[in-house]
Amino acid sequence: MRYGPLVGVVGSTLIFALAHGVNGVFPAALVVGLIAGEVFRRSGLVWLGVVIHAVVNLPTVFVLVLIRAS
Repeated sequence: MRYGPLVGVVGSTLIFALAHGVNGVFPAALVVGLIAGEVFRRSGLVWLGVVIHAVVNLPTVFVLVLIRAS
C-alpha cells in the first residue's frame, strides 16, 4: 500500500492472477484477486482472502473428484 490503495490492490491482483498462469483461469483469477485484495484493504485480515480463495476453488475440487471417480 506504499503507493496507494489502487496500485496496491491492482498490483497484488496482477501478481495473484499471473501466479495462476496465463490461461483460461486468468480472468477468474483477476476477479477473485480484485475481490480478495479489496477485502484485505478494508479489513486488514489476510485470512479473509484465503477464505475467499478457498470458497472459489471448492467447486473445482468436487468436479476433479467426480472426474477421477468416473
